[in-house]
Amino acid sequence: MKKYNNLYSSHENVNSELKNTHSKLDEAEMEKANLRNAVSQREAIIDQKEKEIAHKEEKIRLMHQNDEDLKKANSELAVWINDFTSYSALIADNNKRTIMELERQNQKVNELNKSLTQKNQVNLLMVKKAKKKISDQKLLRSLEKLGIIL
Repeated sequence: MKKYNNLYSSHENVNSELKNTHSKLDEAEMEKANLRNAVSQREAIIDQKEKEIAHKEEKIRLMHQNDEDLKKANSELAVWINDFTSYSALIADNNKRTIMELERQNQKVNELNKSLTQKNQVNLLMVKKAKKKISDQKLLRSLEKLGIIL
């Protein structure tokens, strides 16, 4: 009976260990399920973060493209400004030359007017002097011959 008791006791120990092992196995399965759930949640978070990263990378790419477009537009504007400056300088130079030419022509006109005024004064003096010597009728005829009608 001692053998039986030993075997029974051993069997009880084995059963107890088996129950403990099953209990630990159940705990391990639960832990495994919890870990799988945690892994699944982490993978979902990783997927979400990867999508955010892809979206942000696309935004960065678009910003770089926009930056390049702005740089190109700025360089084109700089060329246009340089052209405009050159054209403005040419126009200003042309305007200066035109103004100088107009001033020169104005001076000629003033000189001609002055000459005409002097000539008219001389003619008037000559007419007055001649009028004293010739009659009004002779003066009118002489002026008519010259094409001057009074």
